[in-house]
Amino acid sequence: MSKANRMAVFFIILAAIYYCWNGYVIPVRGDEAYIYLKSVGLSWTTLAPTGLVEYILKGMDFFGSSALQLRLPSIIFISLSALIVYELTLKISDTYGAWFSMILFFVSPSITYSYMSMTPNALLIFCTALYIYAFYMITSGDKSVKYYIWLAISIICAVSIHFSGILLLLTHIVYSLIKKDKLSDKNYTFVTVISIVSLIILVLCDYYGVFDLFYKYPVNTENQLIYRVLLFLIIYLPVIFIISVSIRDRKIDNTVLPLFTACIIFAAGGIIFSLISNYDVRNLGALLIPAVVLTGYYYEMYGYKRTSGIILAVLVLVSAYTNINSNSMLTPKYMNNTRVYESIHMSMQDILGSNDDCIFSYEKELSSILSYNTYTYPEACTIEECDSISGVFVSKKQEDNLDKYFSKVSEANIYRFMSVKDGEFKLYFYQVEGLKNHKK
Repeated sequence: MSKANRMAVFFIILAAIYYCWNGYVIPVRGDEAYIYLKSVGLSWTTLAPTGLVEYILKGMDFFGSSALQLRLPSIIFISLSALIVYELTLKISDTYGAWFSMILFFVSPSITYSYMSMTPNALLIFCTALYIYAFYMITSGDKSVKYYIWLAISIICAVSIHFSGILLLLTHIVYSLIKKDKLSDKNYTFVTVISIVSLIILVLCDYYGVFDLFYKYPVNTENQLIYRVLLFLIIYLPVIFIISVSIRDRKIDNTVLPLFTACIIFAAGGIIFSLISNYDVRNLGALLIPAVVLTGYYYEMYGYKRTSGIILAVLVLVSAYTNINSNSMLTPKYMNNTRVYESIHMSMQDILGSNDDCIFSYEKELSSILSYNTYTYPEACTIEECDSISGVFVSKKQEDNLDKYFSKVSEANIYRFMSVKDGEFKLYFYQVEGLKNHKK
């Protein structure tokens, strides 16, 4: 291993150590608790709607359920993805370009968000990075069987994690139509067929409810147009740069074409998924990988150092803001005051009547984080959907109309906390029985 490569590995390890520290000091948030609770009730023979993530957490649960242990898989996946980005850029550029791509990858806000939390995003990023590497090696003429295996595994796993993984398969197919010689490559065609078959199976399983487990919630994502457009513009800066430079200066040669094809399809797919399904723009990290690699290539080969530097500076500022400010536009609003939930787990044990009780709330994040901070991990519920009909209803304000949801309601307790930042913080607890209009 050369000195530059050793330095790159050392840099990745330092970043991983930093995020391990973040994983240790930042409390588990609602989405993370939600995914963890799903993994607790998961059968090894049951398919999960977010692919392999619940199975990984179920394995990690053998060692404990601390915040760091929950986030460790994300840190490992992102670190490996950074190494893949570095090595791939090194194939088409030199050391400086590879370093630039790796740093750009690390400071992209959506990557930072995925590094900080245990969500399916990190695994999707890793699958995409592995796919792009194998895809480029094959399109460059390397016919090693291992790359075809990596190609098939990465596409199937990406689709199982999130249906935006179909963009990998789409890139695979579109490139074979651009380069007709790929149609005569039997291994390439076999990967296409097995990926399509896997996609059909996963779609059918989802349609027939095979993925429905214990913690399904109705999701009502707020569509804040200005917020989403601003984040798109910031996160897509490398994509905008690559498209404009490639078209203006006509730099799409055989070296660039495979990555440029993936860049266009991923960028368009991210916008479409966001428009039709409220796809969270924080989940776009996987879709940026081709653009990040090409940015490092153009940075070193064609001298776009000033423009690339501005892009890097903007992303660094946004990512730094994300890391130091809990009110960051990339940080969920329910992250504030999550430490108070950790301090009431013993009282939660006393309030809950039995292991069959649920923690009800209007917000899945609130009920999930409270459920995570008890010893028995009761089911986290909303009033629309739950496996049980009794338990504790939790709210951040006093409720006077719970009778229309439950046949019996009695106030259990009020917890008051003082926050230096937000002043007094209250949680209202109600013991409830007989959920009306009960749905499983």
